[in-house]
Amino acid sequence: MTGCPSTQLLEAYYDGELPAGRAAEMAAHVESCVECARELRVLRDTSQLFVSAPRPTLSADVLARLHAELDSLYERSLFRFAELLSGVAAAVLIAATLWGVWIPSSSISDASIETAAPNYASWEASAAALNGDSALPAAAHARAMHTETASWIVMGLSPGDESRD
Repeated sequence: MTGCPSTQLLEAYYDGELPAGRAAEMAAHVESCVECARELRVLRDTSQLFVSAPRPTLSADVLARLHAELDSLYERSLFRFAELLSGVAAAVLIAATLWGVWIPSSSISDASIETAAPNYASWEASAAALNGDSALPAAAHARAMHTETASWIVMGLSPGDESRD
């Protein structure tokens, strides 16, 4: 080892945190270096002071108050979190309601329904043809089915719910 190690390295040596080879180098250096030996003694003496110092004790009354305060703090933080979540839920509900009110159903035109209903044969037309419902040609029937389905989707209705005309 060249020169004296850093204080952090000396502390790691004292705490037994160095690998065996590095610890052996440190031990040899401390034996030959008066300054590092003195620093190591200061670390040992300081540790001994902490070990031998009397531990503070708390009375039963102080412990009870401390536990009550911690329990109260836990409950307050839990209630704050619940209040926050209920506030977010209320905001989402209000936003959804306002969105539903501000988009009137009269603004939905037949053109938007026609755009939403593509002109191609679908399983509905196939099912109608298999059922023998051939009052309309298959393509026209499929278009009518798509238009009706698109109308339900755009108007927010389910099939058979004719209450919102």
